[in-house]
Amino acid sequence: MKNKNVKIIVSVIVGLVIILSVYFITRKTYSIQLPKLSEIVSLSYTANSKSQLIGDSSIISNVYYELKKIDKTTIRSENDLVKYDMNQIILYNTDSIGAILYLYEENNQYYLEQPNNGIFKISKETYEKIQNYLK
Repeated sequence: MKNKNVKIIVSVIVGLVIILSVYFITRKTYSIQLPKLSEIVSLSYTANSKSQLIGDSSIISNVYYELKKIDKTTIRSENDLVKYDMNQIILYNTDSIGAILYLYEENNQYYLEQPNNGIFKISKETYEKIQNYLK
C-alpha cells in the first residue's frame, strides 16, 4: 500500500514537471523591435497632448540605448489604440516610421508598450531617464 502511494505521488510530480517544462520552453517571448540607430533621423514625443519633434542625435542615441536595455517579455500587446494617459514615442527612419512606442505608468508600475508586439515592464529609473531625455 505504501509503495502504491509513493508511485502515485512520483507519477504526479513527474507529470507536473513535464507539463511545466513544455510550458516554459514553448511560451513566446517578445523583444522591442527597433530600427538600427544609424537609420533613425528623428523622433516624435507626445505627452499631455503636446508633441515635439526631436532631431538631436545625442538625445536620440540616449533614448535608443535606454530602449535597447529593456528586457524581453512574455506579455503580448494586442493594443492598437492609445490609452488616455500614455506618452507616445515615434522613431522615424529616413523614409518611414521605424517604431511606435507608448510609455506609461499604471498602478505604480512602469511600462513601455509596442503595439502588436509586447508590453515591457520597466523600472521607475528607466521611465524617468527616458522622460528626462525627451523634456
